[in-house]
Amino acid sequence: MSKVYQQAQGTECLTFLYTPDNDTSVNSIVAAMRSNNSPAIPDSRTKGFGSMSEADAYLFANPQTTLGAVHFNVTDAQHISFTLQSNSSTNWFKGHYQNPNTYFQLPLQMAVERETARHLANGSNLGWDVSYTDFAHPASQSASVVGNIAPTFFFASVMFNFVVLLHNLVSEKESGVRQVMSTMGLLTSPFWLTWALFEGVQALVSTLLILAASYAFHFDIMWQNSFWLSFLLLLLTNLALVSFCFFISTFLRHSSTAVPAGFGLFIVAWVMLLVVAFGFPYSTNYSSGLVALFSLFPWTILGKGIGDLASATTGDGSVGISWSHRYSYCQSQTPSSSQQQSLGYYTTSCVAPLPHLFLFAVAQCIGYMVLAVYLDKVLPDRMGVRLPFWYPLLPSYWKPTKTTSPQHAAAALQLAAQEEDSPTDADVAAEVAAMQAMCAQWISAQSRSVQTANSRSHGKPAHHPQLNGGLDNSVVQCVCHSSSCEDAGHLQAYVVPSISADLRENGAVVLPEAGSCDRTPEQRPDGLKTALTNLAPERQCAISMFGLRRSFVKRPALWRRLLKKERSTEAVAVKGNWLGIQQGECFCLLGPNGAGKSTTINCLTGVLPATAGEAVVYGSSITHQGGLDRVRGLMGVCLQFDVLWDNLTGREHLMLFGAIKGLDRRQAEKQADALLDQVKLGAAGGVRAGAYSGGMRRRLSLAVALLGNPKVLYLDEPTTGMDPISRRHLWDLIISVKQNCAIMLTTHSMEEADILGDRIGIMARGQLCCLGSGLHLKQRFGSGYRLSVQVQQDEHSSSSVQENRLQQIAAFVQQHTGAVLVDKLETHLHFKVPTEAESKLTHFFAQIKEEKDMLYIGDVQLRLTPLEEVFMAVAHEAEVKHAQHMHETTELMLNGGIALQVAMGASHAVAPDGQVYILKWVQDDNGRLHLQDHKLDTLTNHNGGAE
Repeated sequence: MSKVYQQAQGTECLTFLYTPDNDTSVNSIVAAMRSNNSPAIPDSRTKGFGSMSEADAYLFANPQTTLGAVHFNVTDAQHISFTLQSNSSTNWFKGHYQNPNTYFQLPLQMAVERETARHLANGSNLGWDVSYTDFAHPASQSASVVGNIAPTFFFASVMFNFVVLLHNLVSEKESGVRQVMSTMGLLTSPFWLTWALFEGVQALVSTLLILAASYAFHFDIMWQNSFWLSFLLLLLTNLALVSFCFFISTFLRHSSTAVPAGFGLFIVAWVMLLVVAFGFPYSTNYSSGLVALFSLFPWTILGKGIGDLASATTGDGSVGISWSHRYSYCQSQTPSSSQQQSLGYYTTSCVAPLPHLFLFAVAQCIGYMVLAVYLDKVLPDRMGVRLPFWYPLLPSYWKPTKTTSPQHAAAALQLAAQEEDSPTDADVAAEVAAMQAMCAQWISAQSRSVQTANSRSHGKPAHHPQLNGGLDNSVVQCVCHSSSCEDAGHLQAYVVPSISADLRENGAVVLPEAGSCDRTPEQRPDGLKTALTNLAPERQCAISMFGLRRSFVKRPALWRRLLKKERSTEAVAVKGNWLGIQQGECFCLLGPNGAGKSTTINCLTGVLPATAGEAVVYGSSITHQGGLDRVRGLMGVCLQFDVLWDNLTGREHLMLFGAIKGLDRRQAEKQADALLDQVKLGAAGGVRAGAYSGGMRRRLSLAVALLGNPKVLYLDEPTTGMDPISRRHLWDLIISVKQNCAIMLTTHSMEEADILGDRIGIMARGQLCCLGSGLHLKQRFGSGYRLSVQVQQDEHSSSSVQENRLQQIAAFVQQHTGAVLVDKLETHLHFKVPTEAESKLTHFFAQIKEEKDMLYIGDVQLRLTPLEEVFMAVAHEAEVKHAQHMHETTELMLNGGIALQVAMGASHAVAPDGQVYILKWVQDDNGRLHLQDHKLDTLTNHNGGAE
């Protein structure tokens, strides 16, 4: 008899009650039942009553305190009968439902019968062996509750990681971190491989934890089935879900949509799991097409597999699915009796056994991973760049050629020869001529390389024309499109190499004839002759831009194209610039917002492909994939916006990018510590980047750019958001590192450009407008000098006396220099001295020295026009030229409601009545012109108005 008690609060538990307790035969039988039970029942665990009614009263008064009662009826010494009283309710106990018959009633009945028989036979050693079994009945088919709900719970356990992974992938793409890693040299295959390995390890750990929890809670679905079947099902579907996440991430552009998309997929998956739980479509009643369709999703594979495992453990006597029966449990027809005994579990409605599900999951892992890599390249990235859909069929993608075809450079020369717009700035024109001559030299060198490669592939000896200094002077042609070709300010000279016929036939260069030049080399413009003369081996540019051009095409929506007949428009961000930057030079590129500075850097770093033209970095063309991959390790990039991981420390950032650049761990640690000290982040190197201030993040971005001692450094507004002390320190750092590299720097700080820039170029509307050192630009484009005079002020002098001194000094300065007073303060006067008065300054300072005390002059400062004024003047001139070229106009409202259309940038406007108005223009943040004010020109109108 089982020894199980149910305890009611404040009442002792009893094994059974008996009646009557005043009969010696009954007491003898009960005593034998207690002693012969295994284990023996203590006397305190039984209780006797005089009658059945007394026992019932006790049971009512003390519910749930005893398992039952036995009531004896003693007729005489040889006739004893009994009645059993027990609780027939079914209770859940230790993971099972207790059968009231086999749990208490039958054991009690056998104990009473045994001891009664022994009492009547007077034989305490009378043998008594009784066994019982359930009556045979057919197995009942019932739905598996575990099989219905387990797939949802298992799927939910890995779905949270799915959502987090999806958010991280999209966020990394959206923030630009991945693009920076690619710029630093990270290839596509290591990027996806590292993600797959990390998530694979996480999937393995997650699978083992789920299995451990299932075994700990003694779930039959795990205990009775083969461990390897459960393990492989959970692991492979988890990995398939990771690959599916990679696939979905390629369609998302913003991290804010990743989380809703992930939970939306969870709802869809939950509905599909409910459908699978009801047998659709994994049954012989449905077509194989539906099975194949549902097998495209990882969660349906999980639901089908868990359903099979749960069905194999449903019901009494279930044995589960063993590893050896992983195929055979799926039967097309009912097996024989002997086969049923060997199988243990089988089903005749099975469509796909577990090993087939494993193969489906493996196919999903590989298929979704391949699709993710493919779509990642053919779908536009955050910059709108993508590869063609047929890129896997291109041999150049799998095996980039070491030789570069000069086709793009030759096309840039051809386009330059056909353009009507010529550089109006003499310095820019000279740079264009020099770079075009260098482009011709590069084309010749690359043509020889291509011809040599083609000759080797065809088994023919290479043939090269005789070249003089890299240029075939007999085939150099000059195309002049301006009548003022001698004027360096209107120079438009282009050097076009005439490629020999055999190179044309080999496909090295396809360049139409550019026309002849009717001038002798001695008659060529000075800028071109200088460019050809200076094209010596010592002028080797680290960065060469040959007609670099980048445009963006805006395509209207399909319905606009069909209904409104709207056409695509092209916006040119970089207009065919020719520029060279030498090693050891810091070139500062200035310009208003939208001028094309960041676009230029993006083209040079491979973020954006050039629409036309060529860019060469240390002899390698970056417009070709192979050349770009060769120079990525030479580049350091500090983008305009910080692209950092908030959860990584500063040192971890440098270690990560050091590994991407190919540094071993010891080198990476050494350089990381040195760079953190150089950017004043040594103490904060172990702090997460998310806790950094804006200036600290910029310093860390610069340290990342300097990692690996790059030969080319691109700095896009590197000191934005820094305090003056940090900015000055980083200026010193940039100056110290530029000796071994070429630096292209963009900034909005004129002071920064003036200090760091060996040469400064100002861009506007995508075109280089001026070029030269800061001092050179101030002398050319500045409006003279700035003169500041400090006026002494006595403690006892009145305001009228001080005003009189200011007027005397102003008259003195204007008399000797012709300067214009621009600002007047209580103790200072500020003048603008025209360039024509430069010769008078010597005499002026001599007079100041003699009359300084008489005029109460305390201090005198003379400086050139600030670079900011040069920048404003050049940007304004570029906007005016663009407006004139595009014939742009704006509306001017005069008094009386008269509307007048005036040309953008015009200095004067004439009203219909002949009145002349002076127009004042301002530029917005993007450098665009806006009419700010107008006033009547009284002088012109007084002299008779406009002619």
